[in-house]
Amino acid sequence: ELAMRKGKKVPIQLKDIFSKCKTAKDGRKLLVFEGPPGIGKSTLIIHICHNWEKRNLFSQFKWVIRVPLRDEAIQNATCLADIIPARSREEAEAFAKVILESLGSEGLLLCDGWDEHSHRTTFLADLVENPIKFGLNLCTIVVTTRPVAADKLRRLATSRIEIMGFGVEERLDYFKATLEDYEEELEELLEHLDKHPLIAGSAYIPV
Repeated sequence: ELAMRKGKKVPIQLKDIFSKCKTAKDGRKLLVFEGPPGIGKSTLIIHICHNWEKRNLFSQFKWVIRVPLRDEAIQNATCLADIIPARSREEAEAFAKVILESLGSEGLLLCDGWDEHSHRTTFLADLVENPIKFGLNLCTIVVTTRPVAADKLRRLATSRIEIMGFGVEERLDYFKATLEDYEEELEELLEHLDKHPLIAGSAYIPV
C-alpha cells in the first residue's frame, strides 16, 4: 500500500505516483519515499524499473537510472557519468552528455537508501538537494529513506510517499502465490490469522 502525504495520508496507486506528484516553481521534482526497515522500499524501486523496462508503466520517461546509495562506488561518485551503468566509461560519459543537454528532461533518477548513504556531503547528496546546480533542472528524482533520516529531505521534497507494506488483499495474494502448492497449509494459515487479528495486523512487511 502507498499513501501520498498531503497534510494527511491519501491512498495512491503505483501508476499515479509520478503523474500526481508536484513540481516546484523552479521545475524540480523530488519525491521522497519513506518507510521503516524491511517495508519494501528497495523492492518498490526495482519494481518501478522492471515495469518501465517492460513498458507496463511510466512510459513518460525516456530513461531511468537506479542508484543504490549504499554502494561504495556510488558514494564515491563525483559526476553524473559515475552513476550511469554502462559497458565503458566512454559510453557513460556520452549518455551523461545527452542527459545534461536536455536538462534531465523525461528522465527518472531512483536514489535508493538515503539513510545508508554515509557521505551526505558528496556529489550525490548535492545533486539530490540542488539538481539545478548540476544541470538536471527537469529531471524527476526519487529518494528512498527511513523516516529517521528524512528530515532534510522532507523540506526539499515536492511530494512525499509513505510505503505502508501489504494491505489485506495484497497479503492474501502473496500468501496464495507463495503457498500455491500447499493448499492445506494455506488454509491453516488463513484460519490462524483470522482468529488472531493482532498477528494478521503485523504481517504487512513483504518478506
